[in-house]
Amino acid sequence: VGGSGLKRVYGGEVDIYRNDDFLPRAFVVHRAESLTDNSEILKSMEAEDFDPRKLVYLNDELGKAEEAGLLNAPVEDASKAVIKSYSPNAVLIGVNMESPGLLVLTDTYYPGWVVSVDGKEAKILRADYIFRAVFLEEGRHRVEYRYEPGSFRLGLIVSVSGLIALLILIYFAFQDKGRKAL
Repeated sequence: VGGSGLKRVYGGEVDIYRNDDFLPRAFVVHRAESLTDNSEILKSMEAEDFDPRKLVYLNDELGKAEEAGLLNAPVEDASKAVIKSYSPNAVLIGVNMESPGLLVLTDTYYPGWVVSVDGKEAKILRADYIFRAVFLEEGRHRVEYRYEPGSFRLGLIVSVSGLIALLILIYFAFQDKGRKAL
């Protein structure tokens, strides 16, 4: 499969290929374009010259990214992202930004995820139709994604409220029983 980054590593009854041209789980991009229509994003990503390492399509308004000049930013610099820890409900990434840009995490964009940058809540941007991204200024950053769905909080509130109501009912039932015994 020429030019695609795939190398045949085994051939026989089945062929096995190794992909040497994969995207890392977390990486930095310094150019962005805002497209609100999903079909437009997918069509743009199918273009022959599209390189997800150099350009990210956002489903959101650019806001800070646009103000920081991301549209005209250098395509490459030495900004680096390193995943420090990874679990199903939390991802911790250390990032060193030489210039403002977007940290792209190639995990699925899904409601319930929140992100903090250096301990302060930030906005998760939907990148390249399916991924998560966050805008970062120049410098060193600690980026933490956490899965905190609203349904979990609601379930916790309902469960605790039900437990409190049950304890109150039991208390009054025993109080009433004690009065009848006298």
